[in-house]
Parts: sequence; C-alpha cells; structure tokens
Amino acid sequence: MSASQQSGIACPRCHSDAQVEAKILLIGKSSPSVLFPGEERAGYRRRDQVATDECKPEELQKTPLEQFAHGFYCRACGVGFLDDGLLK
Repeated sequence: MSASQQSGIACPRCHSDAQVEAKILLIGKSSPSVLFPGEERAGYRRRDQVATDECKPEELQKTPLEQFAHGFYCRACGVGFLDDGLLK
C-alpha cells in the first residue's frame, strides 16, 4: 500500500481513516507486567503501549525482527496503532 492510499482502518483517537496509512511500528520487547511484576492491575490492558508478549506469536515476524509490527499511523493525530487482531 502506498503512503497516498487510505488504509480503511479508523484512527482510535479521531475515528477517521482519512489520514491513516500502513506503517511498520517498533513495539516493546516485554510488557510492563513482565518488567514490573505486581504493578499492573489484573485484567487491565494499556492501549497506549504494546509489547511482543501481548501479541499473537503467529502474527509477529521471525526473531530477531519480532519487535517490528505491521501497524498504522494517523498523520492527523500523530498516533501509531495496531489492528486489534494482532493482540492476544
């Protein structure tokens, strides 16, 4: 998909797909619950950060590139995000 084509995926912030384009995003290696045990509330999912251990392994690239995820970026909001289908 070229940068000039719309993705058809709506931005979670502005709810528009007009400025959304496909991008490769760098995500974290480990979630905060792994890095800081006991500090994350049970059942709580932060929508502002994602790590590889929170994603479906079959949706990630092979090691050592698993932190580079196919996602989206909204040029209007400056927000990068992933499709919910990537998450566990």
